[in-house]
Amino acid sequence: MTRRSALVVGAGIGGLSAAIALANSGWTVRVLERRARSVATGAGLTLAANAMRALGELGVAAAVRKVGTPFTLGALRRADGRVLMDADASMPQGVAVRRSDLHDVLQDAVPPGSVTWSASVDAFETTPEGVSVRLGDGRTIEGELLVVADGLRSRLRRRMYGSEPLRYAGSTVWRALVPFDVGSLSSETWGCGRRFGIVPLRDGWAYVFAVEVTPSGGRDAEGGRRALIKRFAGWHDPIAELIHAADDDAVMRDDLYDRPPLRTPWGQGRVTMLGDAAHPTTPNLGQGAAQAMESAVMLGRVLQERPDDVVLALRRYEAMRAPRTAMITRTSARFGWLAQRSSPVACALRDALLQRTPSPWRERQLAAILGYDVTTDRIRP
Repeated sequence: MTRRSALVVGAGIGGLSAAIALANSGWTVRVLERRARSVATGAGLTLAANAMRALGELGVAAAVRKVGTPFTLGALRRADGRVLMDADASMPQGVAVRRSDLHDVLQDAVPPGSVTWSASVDAFETTPEGVSVRLGDGRTIEGELLVVADGLRSRLRRRMYGSEPLRYAGSTVWRALVPFDVGSLSSETWGCGRRFGIVPLRDGWAYVFAVEVTPSGGRDAEGGRRALIKRFAGWHDPIAELIHAADDDAVMRDDLYDRPPLRTPWGQGRVTMLGDAAHPTTPNLGQGAAQAMESAVMLGRVLQERPDDVVLALRRYEAMRAPRTAMITRTSARFGWLAQRSSPVACALRDALLQRTPSPWRERQLAAILGYDVTTDRIRP
């Protein structure tokens, strides 16, 4: 077994971020991905200030800025266009990217030859000295530690903690990349039981998302674009134009899930988890990828500080990350609950509350999320 060798299961954003952080900390890393090739699912991402700090620690922030575009959060509006909450000028600028571009940047930063494709991990075993994983083709691979980053429906998490039902958030999201220039402002519009978001991308494209309160498991028999045209008819400009500009085949539909924060450590022995495998959250705050990247940076840092006691280092990493990721999960769920009010009375009360929310309170809430600096594990003043 190679000295200081780490295994990472999953080559998504979290797994690749973990591989970069471990490599930067002096580990030899092998990433095992069940897919046959690199395919980034999803449409776009917003990377807020805390995400960009984490990417800076990984050494890829400049590369991400090259493929992304700066954006500023615009006003929150009602379906008729009336402003519910003005843009917050104090909010730091973020970067919006296509998910595939971010994935490519992370993959390019992983040491060459580190990713093994078509490597489905069926099980693992640990010893005091290391960990071994068994692949679907019967091969066994060994390392000194294992990072489980295989997503929301992680099979290896189930191996450690048993079958846990996902928690349905009560809503479905449609996502698409659209050839439409929306300028530099990101915005969101709330109706009753429905929301629509607009995020600018480079080269005259936009990332749009639509959310509706609906039972899980639904399908669009007539196609996603037509379904959205009906759902958002009469909403303010340029929502209808954006929907009409979308390619019907490119509209993705997914039910939204998270899990309650774990009350136990995220791992066992020389095994830990990261990203959606450990701390999945709804996308209401745009923090899913950011939390995976923060966790990756913290993992690399703690292992570098405690190189001679891997087990202790992993439990230290989990203890440091658990409070923040739990706060993000709960806050995102509460935000979604507020946004997803469906009755006219509840919507009217929500809208009145938003219009009367004091700016200092709102700034404190944003600072707790966006002001976090993973290098110090503190909120920046």
